[in-house]
Amino acid sequence: MKDLAPLIVLSAAPRMGTTLVQRLLCSAGNCLIYGDSVGHDAAFFLSWLSSKQFAISHLAQSSDPMLQGVLSGNTAEFIAELLPESHGYLASLSLAAAGPLAHCATEARGHGRPIWGWKLAGAQPWFVGLLPVMLPQARVIRVDRDLAATARSAKAAGMVGPGADFERFLRDATANRAALAGLTGRLPVFDLTLEDLVAEPERIIAGLEAFTGCSRVDRDVVTVKLNHPRSAWVPPVPLTSEEEALVRSFEPVCPHELVA
Repeated sequence: MKDLAPLIVLSAAPRMGTTLVQRLLCSAGNCLIYGDSVGHDAAFFLSWLSSKQFAISHLAQSSDPMLQGVLSGNTAEFIAELLPESHGYLASLSLAAAGPLAHCATEARGHGRPIWGWKLAGAQPWFVGLLPVMLPQARVIRVDRDLAATARSAKAAGMVGPGADFERFLRDATANRAALAGLTGRLPVFDLTLEDLVAEPERIIAGLEAFTGCSRVDRDVVTVKLNHPRSAWVPPVPLTSEEEALVRSFEPVCPHELVA
């Protein structure tokens, strides 16, 4: 697992621009960024492996001697927790968890795209915290967007409802932002906002190319507006006055100031 070196595109919430960044990177001939399904799988396997490492390391002090006792012929003890030798078993679990991600790397290289990774919109704190530990060679692109614009887009897509659901969306985005900010100094990070990408595409894309090593990113990708898999671009919808007030309570400063 720790030998993998993915390029991971993350945001604090859906509708912040991770798909646009993914499309830009995939337009380069040497990069392949898989979608959120792979991102969710990565989160699952990293969480699973982390929990297994903790549990088996804790059990090893009793299970390893238990195994030696059984191999020596002692079956007079309670051996319901009998495990294989802990070091080898943990190594096999690590290989199992890394398998799907290693497959992505191999497939991307097979297509002549050695820069590979995935995107995940709305990366949660527990997953973000695992990245430096489980994937220390990863690089991260943090994508941010004005929270009000994000909420308007999420409403239009049916991703968030009124009232408590709207507040939960904002609360989750804020918590996820804080977790993503914690990656600074722990992994290589490139920050961008969707607003800057749209307003200054050449500057931001040049920065992306320098950070990632992606070559000849197609600038025209920015001009193609897509935000729905089965229809034309869906325009954002207005927020109610109550929702606007909630957004202001969660985002007192502009996200540009957070990632400058």
